[in-house]
Amino acid sequence: MRFPRLAKQFRSVLIWPFAAAAFVRSFPDRPTRLPALRRLAYWPKFGLSYNKVKKNANTSVVLLLDHLQHEGEVSRRDAKWRTFGLFDVALSELGRLAQYHYFIVIRDPYSRVLSAFLDKFRHEEFWSSYGDFPLDPDGFDSFLAWLKAGGLNKDPHWDLQIKLMVWPLEKYDTVIRFENFAAEMHALFESRNIQISAELLEDVLPSDHGKKTSAADQLDRFYTPARRQLVAELFRDDFDALGYRR
Repeated sequence: MRFPRLAKQFRSVLIWPFAAAAFVRSFPDRPTRLPALRRLAYWPKFGLSYNKVKKNANTSVVLLLDHLQHEGEVSRRDAKWRTFGLFDVALSELGRLAQYHYFIVIRDPYSRVLSAFLDKFRHEEFWSSYGDFPLDPDGFDSFLAWLKAGGLNKDPHWDLQIKLMVWPLEKYDTVIRFENFAAEMHALFESRNIQISAELLEDVLPSDHGKKTSAADQLDRFYTPARRQLVAELFRDDFDALGYRR
């Protein structure tokens, strides 16, 4: 697997200027954030492109579409490996980028930053890189203080969502809200004539269960008025751009 991965990485470097230029030409009326182009995933079979945003059911979406495309379930690693990015699609596809249906999943910043905290600081690699924050309300308080002190842009799992978006929100063909993921994803698939069982959308796929944090159910436990105010300040641009209430 090592050599195919290296070949894929090498190809992405070579094709970057051509693919980026083709993308910008395809959408002259949409201001493009070039660094975010690497966050686009493509499924030519369905004519879908997804703007990946970490902690917004990102892995679940990839697993779900991989499951539909290949009619079977694989590990997160394998699903991500065989998902096409903008720089992996066939050269012939670069001329029809505007024909894809582009969608994104957005999330309330309050639950997203708590989910990032509860998920990532279970892992030693995050302790060694950013600090060992206990997974309790006091640890969350220390984490938020660290974000305010300069840690906000250290990792895309908790950085601003708008920095991970290719376009402003209104330029996407479909916007899925994490809080209503199953119903809105079902509506998207239905509009594209993609057959999917309701049961599959009711929860993330089994191979992604290990990443669930149930952050939305723990907001009252972890948030105080002061912490809410701090998150409102840190993520002001996300709240305003994505339409969530501070």
